[in-house]
Amino acid sequence: MTEKEVSDLLLFMVSLFGERLKLNQFSKQAWFLAIGHIESAEIARAAVVRCAQVSPYPPTPAEILKQISEIAEPSSQIDGAEAWGLAIKACRLFGARREKEGLLSLPGHVREVVKHFGWNELCLTENLDVARGEFLKMYASFTIRRQQQKALPPVSEKLTALANKTVKALKG
Repeated sequence: MTEKEVSDLLLFMVSLFGERLKLNQFSKQAWFLAIGHIESAEIARAAVVRCAQVSPYPPTPAEILKQISEIAEPSSQIDGAEAWGLAIKACRLFGARREKEGLLSLPGHVREVVKHFGWNELCLTENLDVARGEFLKMYASFTIRRQQQKALPPVSEKLTALANKTVKALKG
């Protein structure tokens, strides 16, 4: 988003949250640094509306980014138990010998976890309870790491320069 789009989004947030959201030139720059990498102002606005629907308090940039990731990729809302069920179902449908087809039948992020877990290990395991526990831990870790990576803006000279300018202005 451009600085103007971030500024417009902040004005929209003020209309939703009133005086609970304090804005000044430095906070606007900080918000731009935190969420300026978002490509779509419309999705950002939708994320703010979602935040307003569940909390009376203004959202943080992290809360907005989390909502954006859920809006942009609804399949990322699959929890560990659902992912485990999809993985086991794929194993039963395709078997250990049809790994490629089985993996392609899974949503992208579930597929990645199954690849790391091992298709054959999943399909041929004799102790499903132990495998399920290991899978759930791996899925939770993968999901957290994925959300963190999506929330981080790409580092650019423009963002670094703006951050340095903001810090200098705050120091006086």
